[in-house]
Amino acid sequence: MPTATARKPAAASRSRRSSSGIGAPRIRHRARVPELVYGIDSKSIAPRGLVGSNPTPGIRLTVHHDANVRSLEEVDWVKELVETGLNDCAIARLTGLPRTTVRDWRQTQRWVPRQRTGGRSNLFGRRARSCMRCGHPLHRFSELDEQYVYLLGLYLGDGYLAQHRREVYRLTISLDARYPGIVAECREAIQTVLPTGRVGVHFRYGGTCAWVTNSSKQWPCLFPQHGAGKKHERRIELSDWQRPLVEQHPQALLRGLIHSDGWRGINRVRHGDTTYEYPRYTFTNRSDDIKRIFCDACDLLGIEWRVMNRWNISVARREAVARLDEFVGPKA
Repeated sequence: MPTATARKPAAASRSRRSSSGIGAPRIRHRARVPELVYGIDSKSIAPRGLVGSNPTPGIRLTVHHDANVRSLEEVDWVKELVETGLNDCAIARLTGLPRTTVRDWRQTQRWVPRQRTGGRSNLFGRRARSCMRCGHPLHRFSELDEQYVYLLGLYLGDGYLAQHRREVYRLTISLDARYPGIVAECREAIQTVLPTGRVGVHFRYGGTCAWVTNSSKQWPCLFPQHGAGKKHERRIELSDWQRPLVEQHPQALLRGLIHSDGWRGINRVRHGDTTYEYPRYTFTNRSDDIKRIFCDACDLLGIEWRVMNRWNISVARREAVARLDEFVGPKA
């Protein structure tokens, strides 16, 4: 009669396997979630199932703020309050900025443009000679000559700015291709104002329209009239630094306005059996502000003008036409 063999306890069998190291069960330990710092650690080390666009629960995010995220209006506001003699705490209460931010701005003079050295911004270096808007050397608007004023007239008449990549703006002046002399003069004016840029001339609409173009980050600074929308649907006015230039060179402004949106022709008036003919200048623009700029420039030179209709300004007096002929010249 067969004898029954005694079965070994399961616990003893498991303990033997554990001691031998063969088939030992894996012991999972919950890893401690590290404290993350924004911008340094990756989400891959976060617990599975808790990774998403929102911060992972139980993880503290430390965001390092930089002064550049503040607007220029806030910087100018702090500058004005610092000049009044207020301390950092008072300025922080008025502006809502952290006191440490106000302190840093005061110590580093945040409102002073900083120059670039070695490819990086010199946040604590000397005063820079660069524009805070476009990054180019500070503009010396007072040194601009009549070529800029002439280009301003062309821009107000038939010019616009278009933004492209990396905050580069392209200036486009649309001119009649039948007058190559004006196209060449416009190109020369752009090269004088920005000598480092390349000026292109492109013909459109079957060769009847010439686009004179140039790309630079400086154009919004040179033409502060730039904005969203059409010129006649928004406010257009000269800046404080443009007015002295226009008062010094009103002939150049009128020349640019007439070359872009003006016309000189023969006006014929019939009285009975007699027909009278006389030369006349007409400036056409839908913007009331630009028409006002044209009329103000005429007043500076004593040129008599009158409103012809909603969109046209007429200069028809013999003395006024002769005065314009002195510097406008025929279209060629």
